[in-house]
Amino acid sequence: MSTSPESAGSNGLPAKARKWASDDSFTRHRKSITELYSTMTLPNLLQTMEREHNFFATPKMYKTRFRRWGLWKHNQASTVVEIVRLQRERDAAHKPTTEILLHGQRVDLARVDAYLRRNDKMRRYVSSLPTSAPHRHPPTAALICRTPSPSPSPSPEESLYRAIRTYYASSLSTPSRTWVFDPPTSPSPAHTSTTHHLHLAQTLWLRFRTALNHLVRPPLNLALAARLLRIVFAELTTALLSPFASPLLPFWILHVVVLLREAHPALPPEFRPLEAQLLRHVADLTAAARTPGWEMWRVLCRSSAARERWHVRRCAEVAGAEVAAALGGTHAVAVDLGLAGVLAGTGTGAEDAGEKSRRYAALWETLSGGEQGEGEFDGRHMDVLACWAVHLRQHRRYEEAEELILREVLRRPERMAKLHACLGSAFNLHIMLATVNIDMERYPAAEGYCRKALVIAKMQVEATSDDGDLFEGLDTLETCLRAQDKHEEADGVVLERETVVKQTLEKVGEKEDSV
Repeated sequence: MSTSPESAGSNGLPAKARKWASDDSFTRHRKSITELYSTMTLPNLLQTMEREHNFFATPKMYKTRFRRWGLWKHNQASTVVEIVRLQRERDAAHKPTTEILLHGQRVDLARVDAYLRRNDKMRRYVSSLPTSAPHRHPPTAALICRTPSPSPSPSPEESLYRAIRTYYASSLSTPSRTWVFDPPTSPSPAHTSTTHHLHLAQTLWLRFRTALNHLVRPPLNLALAARLLRIVFAELTTALLSPFASPLLPFWILHVVVLLREAHPALPPEFRPLEAQLLRHVADLTAAARTPGWEMWRVLCRSSAARERWHVRRCAEVAGAEVAAALGGTHAVAVDLGLAGVLAGTGTGAEDAGEKSRRYAALWETLSGGEQGEGEFDGRHMDVLACWAVHLRQHRRYEEAEELILREVLRRPERMAKLHACLGSAFNLHIMLATVNIDMERYPAAEGYCRKALVIAKMQVEATSDDGDLFEGLDTLETCLRAQDKHEEADGVVLERETVVKQTLEKVGEKEDSV
């Protein structure tokens, strides 16, 4: 490994503490770098490789390899001006759709448009230029404009990536930004709506997951699963049709589709059409209302490739790059999209266990070593720990999962004090501790953690009206109590859960006895 004199990158580690990539490292990662660079800017590529592959290189090191590999980008201001001018001249002459080549490679005009959306000054400048104006910069010989032969339609994957980039770029662009994530100095309806829909999207995912568990894990409870699914389909209307629809909603829904597809052989026959019904419901709702992301949803619901784990992960990476470019790589939404991408790879044979551990470790290091470090321990850190523990549990490393949470949070009073500000994340940590103790048949300890999780879940209902965690907590507590032959207490938990279901059905406008 070589040592570079350039400054530290996005994870905030000093240069001396980092191992810089060698030529061999670049060769090993060339495929990943090339694929990522086709969908994101160099700063985003640098952050993604550091965060997800623990791969450290400076911009200069990347540019050197790009020249060797024949990779070119067109983000220099003078080049963008000439590209736009060429487009206008062809349009004014009523010539067919053109193809613009830079250094012999086709220019993605959608990325030129995205560059102009991000750069207000440049956008205003090129808009003010008349078609016949003299060239401010001599046209570069590397720029060629031509009318190409008809090309084949883009692949389903390319169409989906393009739709995702367009949706997130337009939703995050100034001044038409849809989401307002960070608390404003004064009350803001947009911030309130954004926060509400972030909670709602995760609650929908939790309800889907709970319903699926009751469909495939004994003892089956088909009636409860059907009622939960009615709640989800009713709430999806609100979640999808709002201009503040959660940026994580597409990936929660895609993850549910993956789970339904994998569980299909074990589903009761009457529930096997559920995957198709969900996708049709989403497509019909968004198309009829022409929501801000309806084109993305149309492509997503039709793309069979988007129902594979590896592809969901890739879609999350594409969206995460747009969010990181607009908000920063350590923003909570960028971190959540990174976790959604790793989570999508969860499953037998879906991704190498060691590789996934390295991805979680890289995310954790990025958060712990960045500018918002120890003094800013918050829900982002808790979510990474909870997902990491889920991964360890799935590989039956129960004690390691428990120790991770205890070491990093519960044995550290200064971090325990932060739990009240991040109720959803705090619930995830406690319910994971309960679950791994059930796996290890340590039922009294599991019950203690589960009851603490339920206290947190009820606080969350009071604060946000979101009861997805409450369902999961009650289910886990019933399992724990029955394992200890505390059937009377378990029956009480079932009655409490039935009451919550009934209240939620009424809240979304469904009747308890409807079919």
